[in-house]
Amino acid sequence: MFSPQSYLVAFDDANLDTVPNAVAAYAQEKGLFEFAEADHIVHALATPNDPNLGFLWGLLNAGQLIQGVDGTPGADIKTTNAWNFTTGSSNIIVGMIDSGIDYNHPDLTNNMWRNPGEIPGNGVDDDGNGFVDDVFGYNFVTHTGNPYDDFYHGTATAGVVGAVGSNGVASWACVGGCG
Repeated sequence: MFSPQSYLVAFDDANLDTVPNAVAAYAQEKGLFEFAEADHIVHALATPNDPNLGFLWGLLNAGQLIQGVDGTPGADIKTTNAWNFTTGSSNIIVGMIDSGIDYNHPDLTNNMWRNPGEIPGNGVDDDGNGFVDDVFGYNFVTHTGNPYDDFYHGTATAGVVGAVGSNGVASWACVGGCG
């Protein structure tokens, strides 16, 4: 594993603060070391148990057959690699422009952004942004604060982007018809 000129240095109190500082100190020793880096232990996250993940070539393409068409293994955005680093954050807000969203969907409701300046159902533009009761967003077709999804497509795309993971719920299932 190591060449004769490689060294593994262990620290009694190795943690997220001491290791980067030690690596930086070793790296600054010009002429003494060619390079210094932390020895990382990487744990792969389990593949989510969401039932429709196998239908999403863009996220995980293993060459699976979907509706009679073979996928191309690896022709995806390497989602499983990204899940080794993060599976999302409540600090990230994604705006979707689509057919709306089923904000009551069991795979989306816990991850839905809610307008903190709006009081639901009072018929008033509480936050002064020009839109009445826009708790979950605004419907620019009906000109209402109800962006409920009329065609399921918006719910499907929102499910790909922001569904709760590994809860066994299919966020983009076309229950009721996707046309």
